[in-house]
Amino acid sequence: MFGNHWPFDIPPHPGTPGRRAVLLSAVAGLLSLVLAPWSLSFSLGNTIISIPWPLLLPVLAAAAFGPRNGMVAGICGGSWFPFLLWSYNGWANLVTAAVFTFYFIGVGRLAIYRIHLKSRVVYRRMAGLLLIFIPVIAVAYLILYPYILQFNPPPWTADVRTSIATATLLNFLIKDVLNLLLLTIIAETLLRLDPLRKLTGARRIEPMRRNLQLLGWALVIGIAFWGLFVLLDASLIRSPTLYRRPYIPLALLLVLACSVVVARVLMSFSEKMLITNAALRGSERQLQVAVHEKEVLIRELYHRTKNNMQTIISIISLKTSDSSNEEVLRLFRDIENQISAMSLVHTQLYQSNSLTHIDLESYLQNLFSLIAESFEREHSLRLDLRCNAISLPLTSAIPCGLILNELITNTCKYAFPRHQSGCITIEVERSADNQLRLLYGDNGVGMPSHDTPPAGIGLSTVYALAEGQLGGKITILDRPGVWYHIIWPG
Repeated sequence: MFGNHWPFDIPPHPGTPGRRAVLLSAVAGLLSLVLAPWSLSFSLGNTIISIPWPLLLPVLAAAAFGPRNGMVAGICGGSWFPFLLWSYNGWANLVTAAVFTFYFIGVGRLAIYRIHLKSRVVYRRMAGLLLIFIPVIAVAYLILYPYILQFNPPPWTADVRTSIATATLLNFLIKDVLNLLLLTIIAETLLRLDPLRKLTGARRIEPMRRNLQLLGWALVIGIAFWGLFVLLDASLIRSPTLYRRPYIPLALLLVLACSVVVARVLMSFSEKMLITNAALRGSERQLQVAVHEKEVLIRELYHRTKNNMQTIISIISLKTSDSSNEEVLRLFRDIENQISAMSLVHTQLYQSNSLTHIDLESYLQNLFSLIAESFEREHSLRLDLRCNAISLPLTSAIPCGLILNELITNTCKYAFPRHQSGCITIEVERSADNQLRLLYGDNGVGMPSHDTPPAGIGLSTVYALAEGQLGGKITILDRPGVWYHIIWPG
């Protein structure tokens, strides 16, 4: 049921030196004995029930320093309080002292000081301790306690009892089990506070930094409610003084205990939230690093692609430098321009902030300048460009660039004979249905006919790119000059 958690194999405490731990445990036990007379008591019928809250000190020592020091805290005073509170039980108080010492050792075996954030492990171990402790205390209280009472009186007092009702013993058993369980929960809660972890030498953990503040607010609110209760009791109920005195301190104790339990629940939520936030921040940092590395690799890829294309262009230029054939030169110039159109896309991608989209206006201006310069028409041709805030992904940018390369090339070749001046108009807009519309035209001499698509290789390429790769439609408009209207999904 408890896996490897019971019985526990507990190594020495990792933070606090042995002598210091023994000293603190002994002091806790002694203080518990000194403060025992200030335990709270109230009547239940004919029985006086005492709640020894100072037991929190040896329980805390056991939880902080382990089973050996839990036994030290018990022997040094934590287990001897019954001789001060219930001296009339005589020899039977030895049974109670032995039971509490056994419990302190058991609390030490919970190894709370080693459980940093896994609360469920602590409470699973606590359930295992209770399964062992309840039969032990039942045998001690219901069998050994009445038997030992028969040997009273002891040498140190004559005012003792020699018998006790079984029902009373059963009440004591339930009261002590609940009291010890609550004190253990409180001790586990206190050990999640940074100052106490520093005192006991336990490892200090970042997600626990808010626990002290949460406990403080829970106690302040709890005490405020208790004060309101006292004021209402004094002003409205006006109960007799003899009635109020036992129950007001008991109410304060219960309020404080409940405040600690509430604070423990809030601590659990706070620690989980801080752990989750820290994990998210760590994941975010890792994601940022991965994205940065990916961006670097993509930019390098675009840069190398551009360089490779420039190398191809340089090889073509070297091969054609000695040729005097005008057709060959024109053919290779067209190829260079096509490669340059694609290279320009990769250049803008690795130079821009976006690695997936290019600014179309900047790209077209650079493309026009590149082609006009290759035809020595940079001074005689003017570009009228209108495409504000249009960006294209890589999958659309390259086909669009090749299309416009062909159209601008044809304009430079055929639209303006004898190097006449002219104007090229390019308009790109995105429609409401997310369609991209490109209008290209020039004011040159025009084409012989607009009825059918031309059969030339260049314009055949334009049609193939527009309809095949862009998935769009191209139309030749009947206007002066040459005008194309292309539409494709954006």
